[in-house]
Amino acid sequence: MADLETRVDKLEGRVSSIEITVEKLSQKVDDFIAESRAARAETKEELKEMRAEMKTLNQRMDSTLKNIQNLTVAAMVGIGAAILGIGGISIAVISFVISK
Repeated sequence: MADLETRVDKLEGRVSSIEITVEKLSQKVDDFIAESRAARAETKEELKEMRAEMKTLNQRMDSTLKNIQNLTVAAMVGIGAAILGIGGISIAVISFVISK
């Protein structure tokens, strides 16, 4: 009987030890889940911020491209006007030389 009681006591001790280990493991899993959820929420927030920044950068880029297009058209008009002016002056000089 004493042998049986000793075995039962050892088993109860082992069961208690296993229960404590399971509780610790369960707590660690709960902590890990909480940290994972916090990290996920943080990642979502950072993603929202990045999307907002990308939208702002795209708008700035579109504005810059429009300005470049406008400047290109203005430069082309200026070059055309310069060519017409030089042509007009050339015709005037040729006409003046021919008439003399």
